[in-house]
Amino acid sequence: MLVPLPLGWVARTNMIKNANPQEKGEIPYIPGKQTIEFRAPDRSADLHHLMAGLIIAAQKGLQDENSLERANNLYVDVNIFDETNKAVLAKLDHLPQSCWDSAECLRKKRSIFEENNIFPKGTISRIINRLKAFEDKDLSEKLYGKNELIAKLVNDYIHCS
Repeated sequence: MLVPLPLGWVARTNMIKNANPQEKGEIPYIPGKQTIEFRAPDRSADLHHLMAGLIIAAQKGLQDENSLERANNLYVDVNIFDETNKAVLAKLDHLPQSCWDSAECLRKKRSIFEENNIFPKGTISRIINRLKAFEDKDLSEKLYGKNELIAKLVNDYIHCS
């Protein structure tokens, strides 16, 4: 039985062969290949710590005996923002809403990053302290309806130039 190849696969195969001209073999198509979602941070991110954290997360997922069960529990095949799917959205963990919340998440999971001394304890503590120093806990609620303060915050901190 012939399986039609997705257009994306053909493009990736061409890209792989263009980037690796010594590659002469066929590149097999593997249906159902898993992917990850990585939302790129802005340029204020510490690239070395970011990449080390991604590697630790990938390793943990690959080594965790319950990773397939977790993946099945987290799998979403509907529009979670549609009113009819509120229950699906409600069962999902939400990302931190502030630097303060991010610091708290890191504090709770710091042992994962400190394992094998990949991130020394002092590094994790420094990152937590730096995040909390923004003092932005509940900032959204504090700024609600205060358009001039919101504009100042955007101009001071949220920019790409």
